[in-house]
Amino acid sequence: MKKVLLIFSMFLIFGIAGCTAPDNGEVSSIQGIEIINESNTRVVYVGETVQLEAKIYPEHFDQNVNWTSSNKAVAVVDEEGLVTLLAPGKVEIVATSVNHKKVSQKYAFVVENKPKEEVVPQSVTITATNGMTTCKVGEKINLTAVVNPFNASQKVEWSCSDPTIASVVRGIVTPVKEGTVTITANAKGYSDVYATIELTFEKSDNPVLTKDWPNMPFASHTEYFNADDEDPLKVKGVVVHVSPVDDAGNVNYIIQNGNRGYYVYKQSTYSFPVEVGKVYEVGGFKKNYNGLAEIVDVEYFQEIEENISYEINPFPNINPTDLNAMNEYHTSFVSGKAVLESVQVSNKAYNFYATLNGVSATFRVDPAYMSTEEFTAITNILSGAIAGVEFEFTAFVTAYGYGTPKPQIQLLSSKDIKFAAVETEVLLETALSKIQISESVSHLKDSITIPQSIPGFDNIQVKWESDNSAINPLTGQVTHGESDITVTLTLTLSADGKSVSKDFTVLVGALNNKEYHTVVEFDVDDALDGNSWGNSESKPGYKEGTVVLGTPAHTWLLRNALIAATAQDKYQDKFAIRAQAGASAAETARIEIQQDGEYNCVELLAAIYGGDAAGIQIKVEYSFDQGTTWQSTESVIIETSTLETYQFILPEGVKRIAIVVVENTGRRVNIDEIKLLK
Repeated sequence: MKKVLLIFSMFLIFGIAGCTAPDNGEVSSIQGIEIINESNTRVVYVGETVQLEAKIYPEHFDQNVNWTSSNKAVAVVDEEGLVTLLAPGKVEIVATSVNHKKVSQKYAFVVENKPKEEVVPQSVTITATNGMTTCKVGEKINLTAVVNPFNASQKVEWSCSDPTIASVVRGIVTPVKEGTVTITANAKGYSDVYATIELTFEKSDNPVLTKDWPNMPFASHTEYFNADDEDPLKVKGVVVHVSPVDDAGNVNYIIQNGNRGYYVYKQSTYSFPVEVGKVYEVGGFKKNYNGLAEIVDVEYFQEIEENISYEINPFPNINPTDLNAMNEYHTSFVSGKAVLESVQVSNKAYNFYATLNGVSATFRVDPAYMSTEEFTAITNILSGAIAGVEFEFTAFVTAYGYGTPKPQIQLLSSKDIKFAAVETEVLLETALSKIQISESVSHLKDSITIPQSIPGFDNIQVKWESDNSAINPLTGQVTHGESDITVTLTLTLSADGKSVSKDFTVLVGALNNKEYHTVVEFDVDDALDGNSWGNSESKPGYKEGTVVLGTPAHTWLLRNALIAATAQDKYQDKFAIRAQAGASAAETARIEIQQDGEYNCVELLAAIYGGDAAGIQIKVEYSFDQGTTWQSTESVIIETSTLETYQFILPEGVKRIAIVVVENTGRRVNIDEIKLLK
């Protein structure tokens, strides 16, 4: 009996605490109102109904109440307490005593869109434009795949039975040589649902001559550079560099006569095979590609028996940023010495900067111009490069940019760049500065990356030690405990009898069996459609701005971040956020919710954008006082180009959060499926 009385007493205390207290003696004997929801759920879906019941205590009082909704756009309630959910958002349903209008009780709901039911694909149909199943090498065949039924996901994965004969990208088939292949379209995620089509490719015809190329005079370098788009140009020289053959069987190359060079773009190797060291006459048409002078659409190509040599120009005493001065050497080889200022390598094309003739010049490394092995070799050299050290280079001059192009000096071979020797101590300190370790490991991760070598520093020995078995310093394996564990990893680098050391502190998060529910989801899939660049019109640029998106909709600040879905972005469904690291905390990317709530955890997907180098770091900042002051979680390093889940546990009482890219830690990162949990 005592136990029953105790429970009832506690119930009365909570009931009274949740009600509006009377301000006179009229209702002093009413102890409270209880709202009963038989399903006992607070998170509900649009289109559903929920029956609520109100009880006034003591029960001998009049039980009649008036029902009202705090937000009729989200939910409405009838006189019987039946709640109809209309739109995503938050709403409070209020029951007020009919006879004692100052006594009321609230029942809160979070209304979300109902998850879409997946429609399982049953079959796939492939059709070729104009029924075309045969073409010549150098042409293309466009395929379209339809997944049935029509309301199933239309995403398919394309593949070719022999990639040495043809490639297929988004249904566009490009043959590279004669032969027959089978193209397959697979319903994404369903390996047993697919369709195939057989295509045949024939030898290509040589281009039709539209000009009298044999009798056309040769263009000088000045005439080549100053020609208008589509002007015919005929040049001759020795081929000094050829890029790798692309999927369509085309190459780009540099042909040089004496000390002046010409750039030929996308010449078919099936019609006109080209070899380094041979001398040719070439006839094609001028194209200016954002500052780069090209000869395209080659119609005439003849190997000739003529002794033509080429010279590498010593870099002249000119300003390397002066476009007019540099144009004289456009697409020609130059050599010189410069002093490295800064470099941030990537597995895609990237620039680095060096002082040349007292001016900061732009150098470029582009994998499209060289083999994968050569690109890796150059990148390894630059990964170990030290700012302030002089280097020798041989490269060719180009220019690129919208509006007014900017001159660039482009490297083509790892043999063409050589850095001066540096002292061992400087080398070790520089290598040490290249190492990054995640400051925290959530319970979702069972390993972290611990580098056992440093690109560009092959002669340096690497040794790791750990003061706790929670992290294995050799494998990066992580063991989580019942509580958080702070681990110190000690790195020692050695070379030529000298060594340096550094401690890295890593917080290993405790095993977490708590059940969270989503309070706010921000996946940006409800953003406006993309523009011609693939960026959503809701936030197409990096400039600071706000968007009202998510479930339920909230206002979010996006600084140095945009919403996009290009071929380089990693995203789920429709869009992701692309965020940039800045040079300072005030400039770096920030994704901040603008309304207060109650949050215990932040969960998100993240991946390296495009071909950027791994190593960019993110963290969560949180505030207890509506954003007046901020504290921060430890940062994590994003190391892969595929979306992975990251989770940040927050202390009790957090009212506002911001996802921040740590300044100076990389270039760009994609972030998607942000969830604020409680």
